Amino acid sequence: MADTEVDTLFVGIKEPKEIRKSLLESSKSIIQCLQKHEKLKLIREDKDKEIKRLKLIIKEIQESIIKLKSELPKTNLKAITEVDEKKALAEEEEEIEKIEEVRLRSLEKEKLRNDALIDADINSLRKQKKKVKKTKKKKSKKKEEPKEEIPPEPIIVKKPVPKEINDLEKLEAELKSIENKLSGI
Repeated sequence: MADTEVDTLFVGIKEPKEIRKSLLESSKSIIQCLQKHEKLKLIREDKDKEIKRLKLIIKEIQESIIKLKSELPKTNLKAITEVDEKKALAEEEEEIEKIEEVRLRSLEKEKLRNDALIDADINSLRKQKKKVKKTKKKKSKKKEEPKEEIPPEPIIVKKPVPKEINDLEKLEAELKSIENKLSGI
């Protein structure tokens, strides 16, 4: 044979629809995995950015502390003892407990206000329902001729501005097309 000739071989496939369906389903699962991977990559990038930002903040804080210590006057005061630390911790715990109590009270008050608003909304809906029933009864009694209906105002739909499609959006588009093909089988 010559180098330019290619042997063509045809093979019969039993149940081609089932094989195609299974191929499309596997493609769908692969695309879903790729989507998850892309989301994970974005999360990792965000995490790295935040870590870098926090490192810069910590570095600035440390520099500020060094600057502050250098500008503070030198004194002969002794360091805080353990007893002083325990007192300070106890005071902090008391303050935290007070703050928590205040928060709980405010949350309870807010819940009561929300419950009252919900009750008021329910009552107003019931009143509106009664009014609608009364107007329906009046209309059925009077048997007035139908009034001229006002056509609804046209809805203005703004076309979205085309934007660059990232990898995740491409994968979502592929996934939708595969699902459409699967539903057609």
